[in-house]
Amino acid sequence: MWNRIRKLNYSKILKISLGGGIAIAIATALKLKFSVAAGVILLLTVQNTKKETLAVASKRFLSFLMAIGVAWVSFHLAGYNALGFGLFFLIFLFLSHLLKLGDGIAMSSVLTTHFYIEQNMQLPLIGNELALMTIGAGLGVLLNLIYMPQKTKAILASQKRIEEGLCTVLDRMAYFIMTEDKSEYTSEYLAPLKKLIKESLADVREEIDNHFTMETPYYLQYMLMRKSQCSVLMGVSDDIRSLTQVPRQAEKIANFLRKVSDTFGLNNGVELLAELEEIKEYYRHDELPTTREEFENRAILFQILHGIERMLILHREFVVTLSEQQIQTYWSTRSRFREE
Repeated sequence: MWNRIRKLNYSKILKISLGGGIAIAIATALKLKFSVAAGVILLLTVQNTKKETLAVASKRFLSFLMAIGVAWVSFHLAGYNALGFGLFFLIFLFLSHLLKLGDGIAMSSVLTTHFYIEQNMQLPLIGNELALMTIGAGLGVLLNLIYMPQKTKAILASQKRIEEGLCTVLDRMAYFIMTEDKSEYTSEYLAPLKKLIKESLADVREEIDNHFTMETPYYLQYMLMRKSQCSVLMGVSDDIRSLTQVPRQAEKIANFLRKVSDTFGLNNGVELLAELEEIKEYYRHDELPTTREEFENRAILFQILHGIERMLILHREFVVTLSEQQIQTYWSTRSRFREE
Protein backbone atom coordinates (compact mmCIF):
# COMPACT_ATOMS: atom_id res chain seq x y z
CA MET A 1 0.00 0.00 0.00
CA TRP A 2 2.79 2.43 0.92
CA ASN A 3 4.55 1.79 -2.41
CA ARG A 4 1.34 2.58 -4.27
CA ILE A 5 0.91 5.81 -2.31
CA ARG A 6 4.55 6.75 -2.91
CA LYS A 7 4.29 6.15 -6.66
CA LEU A 8 1.18 8.32 -7.16
CA ASN A 9 1.63 11.16 -9.67
CA TYR A 10 1.12 14.00 -7.20
CA SER A 11 2.16 16.60 -9.75
CA LYS A 12 -0.62 15.51 -12.12
CA ILE A 13 -3.18 15.37 -9.30
CA LEU A 14 -2.27 18.90 -8.19
CA LYS A 15 -2.32 20.29 -11.74
CA ILE A 16 -5.74 18.79 -12.44
CA SER A 17 -7.18 19.99 -9.11
CA LEU A 18 -5.79 23.52 -9.41
CA GLY A 19 -6.27 23.81 -13.17
CA GLY A 20 -9.80 22.42 -13.08
CA GLY A 21 -10.84 25.04 -10.54
CA ILE A 22 -9.21 27.82 -12.57
CA ALA A 23 -10.83 26.61 -15.81
CA ILE A 24 -14.30 26.59 -14.21
CA ALA A 25 -13.66 30.03 -12.67
CA ILE A 26 -12.66 31.49 -16.07
CA ALA A 27 -15.68 29.94 -17.81
CA THR A 28 -17.98 31.23 -15.07
CA ALA A 29 -16.47 34.73 -15.24
CA LEU A 30 -17.11 34.75 -19.00
CA LYS A 31 -20.73 33.74 -18.26
CA LEU A 32 -20.46 30.57 -20.34
CA LYS A 33 -23.17 27.96 -20.05
CA PHE A 34 -22.17 24.57 -18.59
CA SER A 35 -18.99 26.15 -17.16
CA VAL A 36 -18.18 23.02 -15.12
CA ALA A 37 -17.43 21.24 -18.40
CA ALA A 38 -14.26 23.34 -18.76
CA GLY A 39 -12.85 21.64 -15.66
CA VAL A 40 -13.76 18.19 -16.99
CA ILE A 41 -12.08 18.96 -20.32
CA LEU A 42 -8.91 20.00 -18.46
CA LEU A 43 -8.99 16.73 -16.49
CA LEU A 44 -9.16 14.76 -19.74
CA THR A 45 -6.44 16.86 -21.37
CA VAL A 46 -3.66 16.66 -18.79
CA GLN A 47 -1.53 13.60 -19.57
CA ASN A 48 1.71 12.20 -18.13
CA THR A 49 4.00 13.91 -20.67
CA LYS A 50 4.14 17.15 -22.67
CA LYS A 51 4.10 15.43 -26.06
CA GLU A 52 1.20 13.20 -25.07
CA THR A 53 -0.77 16.19 -23.77
CA LEU A 54 -0.29 18.14 -27.01
CA ALA A 55 -1.19 15.10 -29.13
CA VAL A 56 -4.33 14.33 -27.12
CA ALA A 57 -5.46 17.98 -27.06
CA SER A 58 -5.03 18.27 -30.84
CA LYS A 59 -6.96 15.07 -31.52
CA ARG A 60 -9.78 16.08 -29.17
CA PHE A 61 -10.10 19.51 -30.74
CA LEU A 62 -10.36 17.95 -34.21
CA SER A 63 -12.79 15.40 -32.80
CA PHE A 64 -15.04 18.13 -31.42
CA LEU A 65 -15.05 20.06 -34.70
CA MET A 66 -16.15 16.84 -36.38
CA ALA A 67 -18.77 16.28 -33.67
CA ILE A 68 -20.28 19.73 -34.35
CA GLY A 69 -20.73 18.88 -38.03
CA VAL A 70 -22.15 15.41 -37.32
CA ALA A 71 -24.49 16.77 -34.62
CA TRP A 72 -25.82 19.50 -36.93
CA VAL A 73 -26.64 16.94 -39.63
CA SER A 74 -28.12 14.40 -37.16
CA PHE A 75 -30.32 16.84 -35.24
CA HIS A 76 -31.59 18.54 -38.40
CA LEU A 77 -32.47 15.20 -39.97
CA ALA A 78 -34.02 13.45 -36.96
CA GLY A 79 -34.66 16.28 -34.50
CA TYR A 80 -33.43 16.98 -30.97
CA ASN A 81 -34.59 13.67 -29.53
CA ALA A 82 -33.32 10.19 -28.75
CA LEU A 83 -33.41 9.23 -32.43
CA GLY A 84 -31.32 12.24 -33.39
CA PHE A 85 -28.79 11.58 -30.67
CA GLY A 86 -28.64 7.91 -31.64
CA LEU A 87 -27.97 8.90 -35.26
CA PHE A 88 -25.23 11.24 -34.03
CA PHE A 89 -23.58 8.40 -32.11
CA LEU A 90 -23.77 6.06 -35.09
CA ILE A 91 -22.07 8.47 -37.50
CA PHE A 92 -19.69 10.03 -34.99
CA LEU A 93 -18.38 6.73 -33.59
CA PHE A 94 -17.89 5.34 -37.10
CA LEU A 95 -15.89 8.40 -38.23
CA SER A 96 -13.91 8.60 -34.97
CA HIS A 97 -12.64 5.04 -35.28
CA LEU A 98 -12.10 5.41 -39.02
CA LEU A 99 -10.01 8.59 -38.56
CA LYS A 100 -8.30 7.33 -35.35
CA LEU A 101 -9.79 10.08 -33.20
CA GLY A 102 -11.02 7.76 -30.48
CA ASP A 103 -9.41 9.89 -27.73
CA GLY A 104 -12.04 12.57 -28.31
CA ILE A 105 -15.18 10.42 -28.27
CA ALA A 106 -16.10 10.82 -24.59
CA MET A 107 -15.40 14.55 -24.35
CA SER A 108 -17.05 15.45 -27.67
CA SER A 109 -20.10 13.37 -26.79
CA VAL A 110 -20.50 15.19 -23.46
CA LEU A 111 -20.23 18.60 -25.14
CA THR A 112 -22.73 17.53 -27.80
CA THR A 113 -25.30 16.77 -25.07
CA HIS A 114 -25.43 20.54 -24.47
CA PHE A 115 -26.96 20.99 -27.93
CA TYR A 116 -29.48 18.30 -27.07
CA ILE A 117 -30.31 19.92 -23.73
CA GLU A 118 -30.68 23.41 -25.23
CA GLN A 119 -32.56 22.03 -28.25
CA ASN A 120 -30.62 24.18 -30.68
CA MET A 121 -27.33 24.55 -32.52
CA GLN A 122 -27.25 28.28 -33.04
CA LEU A 123 -23.94 30.11 -33.36
CA PRO A 124 -23.90 31.51 -29.78
CA LEU A 125 -24.20 28.00 -28.32
CA ILE A 126 -21.59 26.59 -30.72
CA GLY A 127 -19.30 29.45 -29.68
CA ASN A 128 -20.01 28.62 -26.03
CA GLU A 129 -18.89 25.02 -26.53
CA LEU A 130 -15.79 26.04 -28.46
CA ALA A 131 -14.90 28.45 -25.66
CA LEU A 132 -15.27 25.69 -23.05
CA MET A 133 -13.06 23.46 -25.18
CA THR A 134 -10.43 26.18 -25.64
CA ILE A 135 -10.32 27.09 -21.95
CA GLY A 136 -10.13 23.50 -20.67
CA ALA A 137 -7.74 22.09 -23.26
CA GLY A 138 -5.65 25.25 -23.55
CA LEU A 139 -5.13 25.57 -19.81
CA GLY A 140 -4.32 21.85 -19.54
CA VAL A 141 -1.63 22.12 -22.21
CA LEU A 142 -0.25 25.31 -20.65
CA LEU A 143 0.06 23.75 -17.18
CA ASN A 144 1.94 20.75 -18.56
CA LEU A 145 4.25 22.97 -20.61
CA ILE A 146 4.98 25.21 -17.61
CA TYR A 147 5.78 22.41 -15.17
CA MET A 148 6.60 18.75 -15.62
CA PRO A 149 8.78 17.07 -12.97
CA GLN A 150 11.98 15.63 -14.40
CA LYS A 151 12.96 12.03 -13.75
CA THR A 152 16.67 12.39 -14.49
CA LYS A 153 17.73 11.81 -10.90
CA ALA A 154 15.44 8.77 -10.56
CA ILE A 155 16.81 7.36 -13.83
CA LEU A 156 20.39 7.83 -12.63
CA ALA A 157 19.53 6.08 -9.36
CA SER A 158 17.99 3.24 -11.39
CA GLN A 159 21.19 2.94 -13.42
CA LYS A 160 23.15 2.41 -10.24
CA ARG A 161 20.66 -0.18 -8.93
CA ILE A 162 20.64 -2.01 -12.28
CA GLU A 163 24.43 -2.23 -12.34
CA GLU A 164 24.49 -3.44 -8.75
CA GLY A 165 21.85 -6.03 -9.67
CA LEU A 166 23.88 -7.23 -12.64
CA CYS A 167 26.96 -7.58 -10.43
CA THR A 168 24.95 -9.67 -7.98
CA VAL A 169 23.76 -11.87 -10.86
CA LEU A 170 27.33 -12.40 -12.09
CA ASP A 171 28.62 -13.23 -8.60
CA ARG A 172 25.78 -15.72 -8.14
CA MET A 173 26.64 -17.34 -11.46
CA ALA A 174 30.30 -17.61 -10.45
CA TYR A 175 29.26 -19.34 -7.23
CA PHE A 176 26.83 -21.85 -8.72
CA ILE A 177 29.00 -22.75 -11.69
CA MET A 178 31.39 -24.21 -9.08
CA THR A 179 28.63 -25.78 -6.98
CA GLU A 180 27.43 -29.32 -7.57
CA ASP A 181 24.00 -28.83 -5.98
CA LYS A 182 22.08 -26.21 -7.99
CA SER A 183 18.66 -26.81 -6.45
CA GLU A 184 18.62 -23.31 -4.93
CA TYR A 185 19.64 -21.70 -8.22
CA THR A 186 16.35 -20.68 -9.86
CA SER A 187 15.39 -18.17 -12.53
CA GLU A 188 13.40 -16.17 -9.96
CA TYR A 189 16.48 -14.29 -8.79
CA LEU A 190 16.51 -12.42 -12.11
CA ALA A 191 12.89 -11.26 -11.71
CA PRO A 192 13.68 -8.13 -9.59
CA LEU A 193 16.28 -6.99 -12.12
CA LYS A 194 13.89 -7.51 -15.04
CA LYS A 195 11.19 -5.54 -13.20
CA LEU A 196 13.59 -2.70 -12.39
CA ILE A 197 14.73 -2.42 -16.02
CA LYS A 198 11.11 -2.45 -17.22
CA GLU A 199 10.14 0.35 -14.81
CA SER A 200 13.25 2.33 -15.70
CA LEU A 201 12.47 2.03 -19.41
CA ALA A 202 9.01 3.49 -18.73
CA ASP A 203 10.59 6.41 -16.84
CA VAL A 204 13.06 7.02 -19.66
CA ARG A 205 10.37 7.05 -22.34
CA GLU A 206 8.32 9.45 -20.24
CA GLU A 207 11.34 11.72 -19.82
CA ILE A 208 11.99 11.69 -23.58
CA ASP A 209 8.36 12.66 -24.23
CA ASN A 210 8.85 15.68 -21.98
CA HIS A 211 11.67 17.05 -24.16
CA PHE A 212 10.95 18.39 -27.62
CA THR A 213 14.61 18.79 -28.61
CA MET A 214 16.19 15.62 -27.19
CA GLU A 215 18.13 14.52 -30.26
CA THR A 216 19.97 11.58 -28.72
CA PRO A 217 18.02 9.52 -26.19
CA TYR A 218 21.11 8.28 -24.34
CA TYR A 219 19.15 6.89 -21.41
CA LEU A 220 16.88 4.90 -23.73
CA GLN A 221 19.89 3.34 -25.48
CA TYR A 222 21.40 2.52 -22.09
CA MET A 223 18.26 0.84 -20.72
CA LEU A 224 17.71 -1.15 -23.93
CA MET A 225 21.31 -2.34 -23.71
CA ARG A 226 20.82 -3.47 -20.11
CA LYS A 227 17.54 -5.17 -21.08
CA SER A 228 19.36 -7.12 -23.81
CA GLN A 229 22.15 -8.06 -21.38
CA CYS A 230 19.58 -9.32 -18.89
CA SER A 231 17.98 -11.50 -21.58
CA VAL A 232 21.39 -12.96 -22.44
CA LEU A 233 22.13 -13.68 -18.78
CA MET A 234 18.82 -15.52 -18.46
CA GLY A 235 20.09 -17.93 -21.10
CA VAL A 236 23.45 -18.24 -19.32
CA SER A 237 21.71 -19.04 -16.04
CA ASP A 238 19.70 -21.78 -17.78
CA ASP A 239 22.97 -23.24 -19.08
CA ILE A 240 24.51 -23.20 -15.60
CA ARG A 241 21.51 -25.04 -14.18
CA SER A 242 21.88 -27.70 -16.87
CA LEU A 243 25.43 -28.61 -15.73
CA THR A 244 25.45 -32.07 -14.14
CA GLN A 245 28.97 -31.79 -12.72
CA VAL A 246 31.68 -29.23 -12.03
CA PRO A 247 34.29 -29.63 -14.77
CA ARG A 248 37.81 -28.50 -13.90
CA GLN A 249 37.54 -25.89 -16.67
CA ALA A 250 34.68 -24.21 -14.80
CA GLU A 251 37.06 -22.47 -12.39
CA LYS A 252 38.46 -20.20 -15.09
CA ILE A 253 34.96 -19.15 -16.10
CA ALA A 254 33.93 -18.53 -12.49
CA ASN A 255 37.01 -16.36 -11.90
CA PHE A 256 36.30 -14.46 -15.10
CA LEU A 257 32.69 -13.83 -14.05
CA ARG A 258 33.94 -12.41 -10.73
CA LYS A 259 36.36 -10.18 -12.60
CA VAL A 260 33.58 -8.88 -14.84
CA SER A 261 31.53 -8.15 -11.72
CA ASP A 262 34.40 -6.42 -9.92
CA THR A 263 35.22 -4.20 -12.91
CA PHE A 264 31.62 -3.56 -13.94
CA GLY A 265 31.03 -0.05 -15.29
CA LEU A 266 34.73 0.73 -15.75
CA ASN A 267 34.41 0.63 -19.54
CA ASN A 268 37.02 -2.09 -19.98
CA GLY A 269 34.95 -4.19 -22.38
CA VAL A 270 37.79 -4.45 -24.91
CA GLU A 271 40.22 -5.88 -22.36
CA LEU A 272 37.65 -8.30 -20.99
CA LEU A 273 36.73 -9.53 -24.46
CA ALA A 274 40.43 -10.12 -25.22
CA GLU A 275 40.82 -12.10 -22.00
CA LEU A 276 37.68 -14.11 -22.77
CA GLU A 277 39.11 -14.98 -26.19
CA GLU A 278 42.25 -16.29 -24.46
CA ILE A 279 40.09 -18.53 -22.24
CA LYS A 280 38.25 -19.86 -25.28
CA GLU A 281 41.55 -20.52 -27.04
CA TYR A 282 42.86 -22.35 -23.96
CA TYR A 283 39.81 -24.63 -23.96
CA ARG A 284 40.20 -25.32 -27.67
CA HIS A 285 43.67 -26.75 -27.04
CA ASP A 286 42.72 -28.56 -23.84
CA GLU A 287 42.63 -32.34 -23.81
CA LEU A 288 39.46 -33.90 -25.18
CA PRO A 289 36.75 -35.24 -22.83
CA THR A 290 36.78 -38.97 -22.17
CA THR A 291 33.11 -39.56 -21.24
CA ARG A 292 29.77 -38.53 -22.69
CA GLU A 293 28.85 -36.58 -19.53
CA GLU A 294 32.15 -34.71 -19.57
CA PHE A 295 31.65 -33.93 -23.26
CA GLU A 296 28.14 -32.55 -22.65
CA ASN A 297 29.25 -30.40 -19.72
CA ARG A 298 32.23 -29.06 -21.68
CA ALA A 299 29.84 -28.08 -24.47
CA ILE A 300 27.64 -26.28 -21.96
CA LEU A 301 30.66 -24.40 -20.57
CA PHE A 302 31.56 -23.25 -24.06
CA GLN A 303 27.97 -22.09 -24.56
CA ILE A 304 28.20 -20.15 -21.28
CA LEU A 305 31.34 -18.44 -22.55
CA HIS A 306 29.50 -17.41 -25.71
CA GLY A 307 26.70 -15.93 -23.59
CA ILE A 308 29.16 -13.91 -21.50
CA GLU A 309 30.86 -12.77 -24.69
CA ARG A 310 27.53 -11.60 -26.10
CA MET A 311 26.83 -9.62 -22.92
CA LEU A 312 30.21 -7.86 -23.17
CA ILE A 313 29.76 -7.17 -26.89
CA LEU A 314 26.41 -5.50 -26.18
CA HIS A 315 28.15 -3.17 -23.73
CA ARG A 316 31.00 -2.45 -26.15
CA GLU A 317 28.58 -1.71 -28.99
CA PHE A 318 26.75 0.73 -26.73
CA VAL A 319 29.93 2.53 -25.69
CA VAL A 320 31.31 2.96 -29.22
CA THR A 321 28.09 4.72 -30.33
CA LEU A 322 28.57 7.49 -27.75
CA SER A 323 30.01 10.82 -28.75
CA GLU A 324 32.50 12.74 -26.61
CA GLN A 325 29.74 15.21 -25.76
CA GLN A 326 27.46 12.42 -24.58
CA ILE A 327 30.17 10.94 -22.40
CA GLN A 328 30.92 14.31 -20.82
CA THR A 329 27.28 15.37 -20.47
CA TYR A 330 25.65 12.16 -19.27
CA TRP A 331 28.40 10.26 -17.51
CA SER A 332 29.69 13.25 -15.57
CA THR A 333 26.10 14.01 -14.53
CA ARG A 334 25.60 10.41 -13.44
CA SER A 335 28.81 10.51 -11.38
CA ARG A 336 27.74 13.72 -9.69
CA PHE A 337 24.32 12.34 -8.74
CA ARG A 338 25.85 9.11 -7.44
CA GLU A 339 28.12 11.06 -5.12
CA GLU A 340 25.15 12.89 -3.54
